[in-house]
Amino acid sequence: MIIDDEQLIQAVIKGDRESADFLVNKYYKIIYSFVYKLTQDYHISYDLTQEVFIKAIRSIKKYKHQDKLKAWLLAIASNSVKDYFRKESREKLQVYDINLDIEDQCSNNSLEKLEREENKEYLKRAIDALSLDMKEVIMLRYFYNMKISEISKITSTNESTVKTRLRRALKYLNNKLEGGADYEKKAY
Repeated sequence: MIIDDEQLIQAVIKGDRESADFLVNKYYKIIYSFVYKLTQDYHISYDLTQEVFIKAIRSIKKYKHQDKLKAWLLAIASNSVKDYFRKESREKLQVYDINLDIEDQCSNNSLEKLEREENKEYLKRAIDALSLDMKEVIMLRYFYNMKISEISKITSTNESTVKTRLRRALKYLNNKLEGGADYEKKAY
């Protein structure tokens, strides 16, 4: 029985088909979710996710063991999405669904529920206005709980750039949600 990612990787390197299938099954939902949130298209996300795992299996020997396997796969996914949009010459992403599974801590008051739903929708639109680079760091930091150093590796940028993108994105979102001076301004 395969216990950890290191053993899984070694088995895949040796050509064990079941281990490759196990790797795909273990990380498929994480990678698909990440790609879908960036593309907001089922078919594109499915194809890109398949592409990510094909690339990963083919280049598993290049995997650096000091990195987490999940971070390495997310880096491949990030690059695949960027390549896709570059090829398609798309400048904007569609609104993607942020999975905000907020437990119902409020009372069953319909007005409170409606307000919460409106706030979630408003947040989705605000995040959609971000550039791909800023949207990506927001997702990796707050939806995937990645550290700045991990985001830096995934996005192939230095840590100071990640911090700057994160700061700018949060400032924009804060201004947008509070109706500040940058309310109608598009994010960088």
